[in-house]
Amino acid sequence: MSSIALKKHLFGVYGGFADKRIKKAESGDTFCIDDRTEGDHGAGGHLLSYFCTMFAKVRDDGPVEVILDRNTPTSSTVVNTAKSIGATVFTVEPHTRITIVLAASEGQKLRALASAIRTITAPGRRYDVPSYKYVVPRTADSLERFADALDEYIKAQP
Repeated sequence: MSSIALKKHLFGVYGGFADKRIKKAESGDTFCIDDRTEGDHGAGGHLLSYFCTMFAKVRDDGPVEVILDRNTPTSSTVVNTAKSIGATVFTVEPHTRITIVLAASEGQKLRALASAIRTITAPGRRYDVPSYKYVVPRTADSLERFADALDEYIKAQP
């Protein structure tokens, strides 16, 4: 499977690379997968504090690196799940970054991480970070959307 073909597929799904100036699949490699909108930016143009930034980098040798950074929803379940699927969890209080490198055929790993993230605000659960009310469902939805995009790519391959 070609990394260029995957880049072209993701370019269509996400409307371009994270750097909107790049228009050729051969030139870019990083996609913004956090489903941000204009409404997620404050008056100064910066992302609002309740937002978890998420990027996917398609490596030339095939794998995809997914990075969750800045207000990443965490719990012991999330950390354990991340580690069980081969992700790296890096924490410098109060920030946590989760990085996972996976093949395009491993969307189930992203779904497992999304499911673990959803447990943070599951009915009856208590959590200390008020913004998790907003960031948890959005982060999980974005991970699942990216997993769906990878699945679509795999199904379209001959």
